[in-house]
Amino acid sequence: MAAPVMDEETGMRVAKDVTELIGATPLVRLNRLTTGADGVILAKLESMQPCSSVKDRIAHAMIAGAEARGEIHPGVTKLVEPTSGNTGISLAMIAAAKGYEITLVMPASMSQERRIMLAAFGARLVLTSPSRGMKGAIHKAEELVRDEGAVMLQQFDNADNPRIHMSALVAGLALSSMPEAGAVALTLRVSAAPPAALRMCTTRETTGPEIWADTNGKVDILVAGVGTGGTLTGCARHLKPLKPGLQVVAVEPAESPVLSGGSPAPHKIQGIGAGFVPGVLDTSLIDEVVKVPGDEAITTAQRMAREEGLMVGISSGASVSACLRLLQRPENAGKTIVCVIPSFGERYLSTNLFDAYRKQVLEQQPIE
Repeated sequence: MAAPVMDEETGMRVAKDVTELIGATPLVRLNRLTTGADGVILAKLESMQPCSSVKDRIAHAMIAGAEARGEIHPGVTKLVEPTSGNTGISLAMIAAAKGYEITLVMPASMSQERRIMLAAFGARLVLTSPSRGMKGAIHKAEELVRDEGAVMLQQFDNADNPRIHMSALVAGLALSSMPEAGAVALTLRVSAAPPAALRMCTTRETTGPEIWADTNGKVDILVAGVGTGGTLTGCARHLKPLKPGLQVVAVEPAESPVLSGGSPAPHKIQGIGAGFVPGVLDTSLIDEVVKVPGDEAITTAQRMAREEGLMVGISSGASVSACLRLLQRPENAGKTIVCVIPSFGERYLSTNLFDAYRKQVLEQQPIE
């Protein structure tokens, strides 16, 4: 979580609002899971964001970017967004802080914790059939936008999504000067942004720059699950120009291997595997796609809690599982793998991730 900037007049270090706390998440080394391995796995704890999810970054970026372009206004514009849960929760947090009315459309298969958190933030929740997946949620959201005159931020296609994960100040493959913005804008596969939106994205070092700085440039492999694809795309766009040899590995559910050319299908890994290739995902940056079965992701997430003291979600388990596979390959000996941990495990207490523990706790009797 980012530390508040000191106010020069008062000398106080207090955030003006919750959005100033987004970012600056730490890396932590995995130890017991990697015993005997010749290499390092570093977990990027996005679970330590204000609302416990990497989606805090894109929620703020998309709302701030739309505000800067004059597309939305607090207290006036109604927002609608399809979500598998975490983006919706982050958007609800930002909407509450800024004064927006927001409706989130989500497949009914997502966890109870997600629904409760949305209600707690004052958001309106619309549930769609689980059988239709994210495509069904998107279709319903588009219908609500037409019927209610609302604005949809479109996380799967919004350029502010991947943009917030990189720095526009990187001298990489394609830079162009924008004197009117007082900054240098990275144009590598990213559409130009108006000056105000650009300033919003360049005033804070974000996910990719944080990884580069905290590893001192020694990251060899980047691993991330693909939901919208924004985290993977933005981080890769930042890091690959700095280290052309970097391997970028995408993780998807084995049961719904769309990125690998398979067909969409129901799966157990909430937050990734939307069933289609998102518009913001730049597949040209991906060196490999690793398919992880849902049960394996759950087992690894459970091991993260028991063996590393890290409470993570199912998609985090999938990403760590992919990292463990990569670490076993001879060609990766001595390498440093950075794995994005997108959310905190407490958000999944009602899911199959905690079935065994929930049964154990509910059956436990008090001692006389």
